[in-house]
Amino acid sequence: MTALAVASGLLAANTVQAQGTTIITDFHNFNLSARYANWDPVNYTFSPPVITSGPISYRVVAQGYGSGAYNLPTPLNVPGATQIQLNFTINSTTPAIWMGPNFDLSDGTHQVQYLSYNNYSGPGTYTVTAPIGSLDTTDITAFNLEFDPAGYGVAAPYDITYNSLALLTPVPEPGSVALLAIGALGCLIARRRVRAS
Repeated sequence: MTALAVASGLLAANTVQAQGTTIITDFHNFNLSARYANWDPVNYTFSPPVITSGPISYRVVAQGYGSGAYNLPTPLNVPGATQIQLNFTINSTTPAIWMGPNFDLSDGTHQVQYLSYNNYSGPGTYTVTAPIGSLDTTDITAFNLEFDPAGYGVAAPYDITYNSLALLTPVPEPGSVALLAIGALGCLIARRRVRAS
């Protein structure tokens, strides 16, 4: 029984946790609260951006750095969230880019550590996941989408479709809970046998 308890406890401790997903937006009929740089329909530098808000996604065709902010109608409240996850589709070839999203907080600061610089060779669909550290989600007042061609340069337009933005929260898998219960039961039985002898 003692061996069973120890083995069960070790298995429970080493089981990977699943992720609970809270969708911030699925970009359905989505519109940014403000658009900047080359996503701005008036004050762009290179060519007019073409932004399509559709029933299933939000698509941006532009050239050069562009960004936009979305003011949340109500504060987020996702206790225990540890990661942010953005799913997007690159519809054109884009070797190296900076990708958002970032958060605006209630104290007026702007969190930029969630940007990902990577080689998104495109076309293709990608998921970027990044830690949010000790950030309290109730402090988030807005998120910002940012796209910086960086090494890709500004010579060629890019075409990106935003699919979903979510917060991830670790949750124990059912198997972990079951193993933990077996381990606890084994420890209890082993303890009672020791007392009886």
